[in-house]
Amino acid sequence: MLKQLLLLLFVGRSLTYNFYWYDKTQTLQNRQTMVHLFEWKWTDVAKECENFLQYYGYGAVQVSPPMEHIKAFPNNNYPWWVRYQPVSYKLDSRSGNEQEFQDMVSGVIMGNVFKYCFRIIVDIVMNHMVGIGQKSGSGVSSSGSSSFDGTHGIQSFPGVPYSLGDFNNPKCDGDIQGSDYQNSAEHVKNCRLVGLLDLNQASPTVRAKIVAYLNKLIDMGVAGFRHDASKHMWPQDILNILNDVKDLRSDLFGSNQRPFAVHEVIDRGGEAVKCGDYLGNGRYTNFNFGAAVSAAAKQQSDWKYLGNLGPGYGYGNNEDHDVLNFIDNHDNQRDSNPYVVTYKDGQKYNLAVSFMLAWPYGYPRVMSSFAFSYSDQSPPNSGASNDYATTSPKFNPDNTCDTSSGWVCEHRWPAIRQMAKFRSSVQGTAAAEIVTDNQRIAFARDGAGFFALNQQGGTWNKIFATTLPAGDYCDHFSGGIDNGKCAGTKVTVRDDQTAYLNVPSNSTHNLVDQLNTLMVCPKKSYVLLGDFNLPGIQWAHHSRIDNTGLTDMTESHNMVQLVKSATRISQRGTENILDLIFSSNPKACFNIKVGEPLLMSDHNSVLFSTNLTKEASSRRKVKQLMNYRKCDVDALNSYLASFNWAKQFSFFATLDSKLSHFLNIFNESIDMFTPLMKINSRSAVLSRQYTYKLLKRRNKTLNPTKLKSKVKLRLKNIRKRIRKSENEIIGSANPRRLFGFVKRRLTSSSSITKLLVNGSLITKPSDIADQFIKTFAESFTIPSSPHPALPHPKPKNIFVDVSPLSVFLAISKLQPKIGYSTDRINFYIIKKCANSISVPLSLIFTESLSARRFPDCWKTATVIPLHKKGSILDPSNFRPISLTHPLARLFERLILKPIKSELAAQLSKKQYGFLSNRSCPLALIDATSQYHLTLSKPKAYMDVILIDFRKAFDSVPHDLLLFKLMNFGLDSALCEWFKSFLSNRESKIKIDDYVSENSFNNVSGVLQGTVTGPFLFLVYINDLIQSLPSDVYSIAFADDLKIYSENTASLQKTLNVISDWCDKWKLQLAENKTVVLHLGVCNPHTDYFIGNAKLASANIARDLGLLVDCGLKFDAHIAKIVNNAKFNCRRILNSFRSNNIKFYFKLFNSFIRPTLEYACELFHPSNSLSTTQLESPLRFFSRKVFHRCNISFQPTSSNAHLSPYERRLAISSQMSMYHRRIILILKTYFKIVTHQCHFPNLALYIKPALSPRFPYRIVLCGKKNNSFLHKHFPTWDKI
Repeated sequence: MLKQLLLLLFVGRSLTYNFYWYDKTQTLQNRQTMVHLFEWKWTDVAKECENFLQYYGYGAVQVSPPMEHIKAFPNNNYPWWVRYQPVSYKLDSRSGNEQEFQDMVSGVIMGNVFKYCFRIIVDIVMNHMVGIGQKSGSGVSSSGSSSFDGTHGIQSFPGVPYSLGDFNNPKCDGDIQGSDYQNSAEHVKNCRLVGLLDLNQASPTVRAKIVAYLNKLIDMGVAGFRHDASKHMWPQDILNILNDVKDLRSDLFGSNQRPFAVHEVIDRGGEAVKCGDYLGNGRYTNFNFGAAVSAAAKQQSDWKYLGNLGPGYGYGNNEDHDVLNFIDNHDNQRDSNPYVVTYKDGQKYNLAVSFMLAWPYGYPRVMSSFAFSYSDQSPPNSGASNDYATTSPKFNPDNTCDTSSGWVCEHRWPAIRQMAKFRSSVQGTAAAEIVTDNQRIAFARDGAGFFALNQQGGTWNKIFATTLPAGDYCDHFSGGIDNGKCAGTKVTVRDDQTAYLNVPSNSTHNLVDQLNTLMVCPKKSYVLLGDFNLPGIQWAHHSRIDNTGLTDMTESHNMVQLVKSATRISQRGTENILDLIFSSNPKACFNIKVGEPLLMSDHNSVLFSTNLTKEASSRRKVKQLMNYRKCDVDALNSYLASFNWAKQFSFFATLDSKLSHFLNIFNESIDMFTPLMKINSRSAVLSRQYTYKLLKRRNKTLNPTKLKSKVKLRLKNIRKRIRKSENEIIGSANPRRLFGFVKRRLTSSSSITKLLVNGSLITKPSDIADQFIKTFAESFTIPSSPHPALPHPKPKNIFVDVSPLSVFLAISKLQPKIGYSTDRINFYIIKKCANSISVPLSLIFTESLSARRFPDCWKTATVIPLHKKGSILDPSNFRPISLTHPLARLFERLILKPIKSELAAQLSKKQYGFLSNRSCPLALIDATSQYHLTLSKPKAYMDVILIDFRKAFDSVPHDLLLFKLMNFGLDSALCEWFKSFLSNRESKIKIDDYVSENSFNNVSGVLQGTVTGPFLFLVYINDLIQSLPSDVYSIAFADDLKIYSENTASLQKTLNVISDWCDKWKLQLAENKTVVLHLGVCNPHTDYFIGNAKLASANIARDLGLLVDCGLKFDAHIAKIVNNAKFNCRRILNSFRSNNIKFYFKLFNSFIRPTLEYACELFHPSNSLSTTQLESPLRFFSRKVFHRCNISFQPTSSNAHLSPYERRLAISSQMSMYHRRIILILKTYFKIVTHQCHFPNLALYIKPALSPRFPYRIVLCGKKNNSFLHKHFPTWDKI
C-alpha cells in the first residue's frame, strides 16, 4: 500500500492576525487547518465548503464580520474596512443577509442540506463602532438601512441600541498616539483606535448586548469567534463577556463545549500590551511566527534557525494551545510589507505556508483573499450601477482561481491545498530527526510523515532518517496518490527507516536569482525564452498579480516580453500566455507567431525569426592617444611663458580672433610636448573552447592529450597575467587609474548602438545622431512677449574679478581631469599650465566682459545623450548633457562666483538645489520632519504632491530668463553678457567617436552640463516658490518641487497657482508624472486636478532618489537598495580575479556602500529585521571575499566572542553598516544643531537648553514625534 510524504521544493511569504478563546479548536472532523475566506459572500462560502474544502483537510472557515456596517464610497470605492465599522448587530452585511448567513452555517446550498460546513469562526468587532463624525446621510448609509450618528458627543446607534453613555469618552476622549503603544497600556485600551468610537466593555449594558449578539450566532451553529482589536480591550472585560456566553449547540458539538476564541493582539516586543495578558481567554494571533518564517522564505534569514520554532522562540514561553499561527493577512497584502510574504511573492509564499502547515506548533490559519492593487481597495464587485455588489470567484480546471475575477484563493493553490491534507495526516505527531543546513530544513513527523525543504540552490542529496515504516511513499507535494499510484515522485523507505532523497531547488525565485547572476555581464544583450508557466501574470494587460520577481528582473535588464497571444487555452476556454520570449533587443526576435501545438503538447507552438549573428572574433585594435600624464609640463610652461600675450593680441581686432590665436598656440604647444601612447582594445580571452580552437589551428599535429595540456597551461598563464595586471593597477599611486579600470569592468559601454523609432530599428551613427537632434529640439520653447509684470529692484553693482591672480586661483581649484574636449585642452593640462596661461586668459576674459560678448567659438557644445530610465531604445528616455570647452567652463566659474555671493540670499529658503550647505538628504529630512510633525496630532493627515515639470531645463525661454535676471538685480552689463552667452548657441551630438555633422540651435533652455545653467534655472523658478500660499508647505531641489498640507482645498489652490505660473512663464507640467501621496490613516484620499487632468495617487513614490511610502516606513526603499547592492556585489565578484582583500573592500566602499547610505538618516530602521536586511550585502560580500582570498576568520582566543561576520569586519578593518549609519546620523545632527547647514525650520523641533555647563545641550519642542531631530535625539543626547 502506498503512503504519503512531502518533499518541498520552493519559496513563500508570511504574516496575519487572529486569536481563539478556550483553546479547543472545534474544527470539523478534528482537522487542524483553518482558512480565512476574507470578504467572501455567504453563498460562496457554503459552496466552497461543499465543493472544495472538505476534500483538502480544511477544518474550519473564518468569515468576515456579519453585522450591519457603514456604506461609504470614498473615491468611488467601497473599501474593505467598512466591515470593521459596525452600525448594529443585525446580520445584514455586504456578504449577505441573515438567512444567507444561517444557510451557510447550516450547510444549505440551493435548498439542499449538506453536513460539511458547520465549523464557522466569525470575525467579531466589539471594541468599537463607526469612526467619529460618521453619520447616516450625506453620502454615508448602512448595509441594513439603520440610522446612526457618530458625531462626537451624540454617538447614537438605535439599531443596537447604544448611546453616549456606552462609550469610553470619560476615560479617554482622544485617539491612541504612536508612543502610547510602548508607554501606556491604559491609553491603548481606553482611547480611540484611528478615530473609531471606543465602547466601554466594562459597562453591564454594553456587555449584555455583545453577549446577546454572540449567543445569537451560537444558536445559529457557529463554532467560535475571532475577536478583532482585542489588544484595545481589557482582558478581564473580554473574559467576562466570554464567561456569559452560552455553550455551543450540543447537537453539533456535544455537551459542555465552549466556543473557540482567538484574539488579535499584536506584540512584537517592547510594547505596553502583551500577548501573555490574554492567556486564559483563548488563543492569540502569533505575528512573530509569520515574521520568522517570512524572513527565511525571503532569505533575509536562514531556515536552519527555525528548527526550534515553538515556545520560547521570539518571545514568551507560550504553549502550542495558546497560539494561532499564520503567515499573512489582509493588512500585509494591502500595504506590501517587505518583511512578510504574501501571494504577491509567488513561490516564496508557497514555501512559507507549506512550512507552517508541516511544522507542529500552534493552530494554523491559511489566508485567502482578493488581489490588492492599493491600500483601501474593495473586494471584486460589479460596480456603482449595481451598488458595488461583491462578485463570486471563478475557477480554472485545475481548481485554482481565475485571477481575472480579482480573487486570489491562496487556499486553492496546489502546494497549499496539498499541505492542508498533509497537516491532517500527521496531526498529533511531533517533529523528529530535524536536519538543518542554512537554507535547507528537513524533519520527520514522528512515524506519520516527512518534510524536506531546499531553498539553497542545487539538489540536496542525502540519506534521511524518516521514522517511517519501510515501504513505498508518494510525495504529497508533487501529486500524492492517484488511483492507487503515485501521481508524482515515489520514495522508498528502507528497513532501517531511512530514505535517500534528491530534493531539488525548484523555485521560480531561485530561477530568477540564477538568471540575475548569469546576466551580470554589462556588455552583452540577452534573449530568454521558454515555458515559464506563470498564468498569474497577464502580459497583455500589464497585470502583476502573482508577481514572482521575473518582471522586475527582466525590466532591470531592459528586456521586453514579445509574445502577445495566448500559448495555452484551457478546456474551459481560459487563455494564458505561458511560453515567453524576452529580449533586450526587440529586433533580435521578429515575425513572432503563435501556431498549432506540436506533437502531443497542450501548448501552442511559438515560431519566430532571429537575426542573432555570431560575434566577430576579437582582433587586436590599436589606438593612438595623447598621453597627457607624460606631458613635459615644464617645457610646455616655458614655451607658453615666452609669449608676450598683450603684444600678440594687439595684432587682432576682435575678441574671437584673439581667442582663436591663443587656442591655436596652446593646442600646438600641447602637441609638441605630449607623447602618444598605444591602447590595445583587445583583452585576454578566458574561454576554454576558444583557446582550444586557436591552439588546434596553430598546432595541427598535436594529439588531443597534449593539446588539452597546452590549453590548460595557456589558460593558467592568462589568469596569472590578468591577476598581475589587476594587482599592478591596485597598487598604483594614481586612484583615477584604479577607478577607471574598475568602471570599465563593471559598467557597460555607454555607446548607443541602436534606437527604435516608429517600429524601425536604426543603427547607423549618423541616423542615431539625427534622431537625437530631432528629439532634443522638440523640448525647446519659442520666445514670446510681452513679458509678465515683475517687481524691478535696483540693480546691484557686481564686480567680476578676472585678474591674472583670480584666474590662477580659480585654475588651482580645478580637478585635474582628462575629459572630453573638441581640441587638446583639458582640465589636467590647464591646471599644470596655470602660471603660464593666467595672463592671456585674463586678457580674453576682460575683453569679453567689456564688450559684453561671449566668444562665438565657445557657443558650440557637444551633447552626450544620457539615459535616464526606461527603454534604452527610446530616444525620449535620454537627456542632453552639454560638454562645453574647458576654458569656457572656467570663465563661467569666475562669472558665477560674485553673482552667487550677491544674489543667492534672494533665493527662497525652500530651495535646496545647487547651493552651498544644501543637499538632497537635507531637503528630504526637512520635508519628512514636517510630515511627522503634522501627523503627530490626533486624527491628522496630509497630502503630498510631487510636481514634475516636462523638460524644465530645456524649456526656459531665453527672453523671459533675461527679464527675470534683470528683475533679480543683475546689472545691465552682465545681463547683456548673458544675452550673448545664451544666444546663437548650437549643439552637435556625439555617439562614441562619431560627432554629428548636423546640429541644432538651442533656442531655449539653460544648458545641462554648463556651470551657470543650474543657477540660472534657480533664478527662473524662484518667484514660483515664493508665491505659493502660506498654509501650504513646499520644498524644491531645482525643478523637483513638492507641496504638502493638511488643507486639501489650499493644496488644490496651490496646484492652480502653479498651473497658472507655468502658462505665464512657458513651462509645462507633466500631469501624468505628478503623483499624490496620501499620508495618515484618517486620510480622505482627496482627488486633485491640474486643469481637467486628475492626478494619480500612489502608495509609494520616488522623491529625490528615495522611495517614500504612505506609512513613511521606507521598507520598499530598503528592499530596493539591498537588492541592488547584492546584485552589484555579484558583478564585482564575477568581474575580478584578484586575491587582494583590500582591493575588494575598496570597491565595496566606493561602488556599493554609497547606495546603502544615501539618505540613511531617514530610513535608519528601529527594528531588527530591517537592520539585518541592510547588513546583508556586506555580510554576503565579506564572506565571499574571505573565501576567495583564502583568509581564515575562524575564532581565536581574542575574538571567540564575536560572530563570524564580526570577525571578518575586524580582520578587514571594516565598520558595520549599522555603525556607519549611526555616525552619519550624528554628523548630520551636529551640522543641523550648530547651523553648519541649511535647515530653516530648526526651531520647530529643538531649542537650546541654555545650560552654561553644556553649551551643546538641547531640548525638544512640543510633543515627541518621529521627525529626524526627535527620533534621533536619544542617540544625540548620549554623547
